[in-house]
Amino acid sequence: DTGAARGLAPADLAALDLLLVAAGGPAPASLFDSALARRIDLAPPGDAGGRLVAREVLIASAAGAPAASGVRLAILARGLPGAGVRPSPAVLALTDLARSRGANGEAALLALLAAWDTEPGALDGEAAASLIGALVQAGFAAEARAFAVEAIAGGRAPPPAPPPPPAPRPRAR
Repeated sequence: DTGAARGLAPADLAALDLLLVAAGGPAPASLFDSALARRIDLAPPGDAGGRLVAREVLIASAAGAPAASGVRLAILARGLPGAGVRPSPAVLALTDLARSRGANGEAALLALLAAWDTEPGALDGEAAASLIGALVQAGFAAEARAFAVEAIAGGRAPPPAPPPPPAPRPRAR
């Protein structure tokens, strides 16, 4: 039973592999690298695909997924993360300032405030990575991974809906 038989393309399965690694917490770098290599190979073509993968890598890395620096550079060379909702620059700046001072609780609260009325999947990749990093630094690694999974999964276009069943034919009298 393959994913293709259920309407999932290989690229969708590669994205799910990356999600599982990001959600799983500490894992060997080789596991993340292989999921990432598969995701890169099966990424949607063009600039949009490169930006989507770059966004996913930034987010997964911020949540603690270990990627070799060469792999990260190769991804980011494909395209900078695409557009998305950017939280208030003032709140992002305050979050970064709190992180730099080591005020981890304050940074975590500000990170939550920054994402308060935005779905994680709609966030700009850099902003999501910054907020996830603040949560990790504050000691909320599990919550940061959950946020990362939502951000990655929500940033993908949903698969097309299956076609409706054919309408019943009128019966002949």
